[in-house]
Amino acid sequence: MSVNEEKRAIMTTAEEHEYEGPSHPFWPSHVLNQTIIFYLVGGVLITLAILIPFHLHEKADPMVTPDGIKPEWYFLGCYQLLKYVPNFWVIQGKTLGVMMCALAAAATVFWPFLDALLEPRFGERFFRKIGTIALVVFLGLTLIGVVSERFITFRGQQYEIDLKGIPHRVEATHNTAPDANTEAGAAEDNAGEGNSH
Repeated sequence: MSVNEEKRAIMTTAEEHEYEGPSHPFWPSHVLNQTIIFYLVGGVLITLAILIPFHLHEKADPMVTPDGIKPEWYFLGCYQLLKYVPNFWVIQGKTLGVMMCALAAAATVFWPFLDALLEPRFGERFFRKIGTIALVVFLGLTLIGVVSERFITFRGQQYEIDLKGIPHRVEATHNTAPDANTEAGAAEDNAGEGNSH
């Protein structure tokens, strides 16, 4: 096959796969459309929240903290991540765990731009791996957050799952030796019954 024939074959293949419909660039067309939708949906939600307020529970008492308080499921992964990062890792007044959650949120917003910039260098599979690992880690942290700070029973044995999701076996405490005061009280009752007859 000559060079000209090879070029013709490549151009024919490219023409077959060419998209003939209207094209819209990501910036500004797609971003503008999504921004309009975002503000419309937000406006509807804020209007509904003002006109029809929905109260979940009774008013909170600032002097009493409930046991096992946890955020909603969509923040549970971040909440669980904060338990693994020590508080003494502080950078400019913010803990490292809070900064990691903020960076993860920023990465999801700027993902299309990062993809377009770095895909030619690292390839498409690299970003798929990164996204899959991030999703698995987030779902794992969410699952650990669901089961943490509670008691579960597994095969007849009770376990307490601590803040970090580590199970600890709960030992049952049985008082096998009878109480000395109880025995003395029973003896006095028996003696009193014997005297009354």
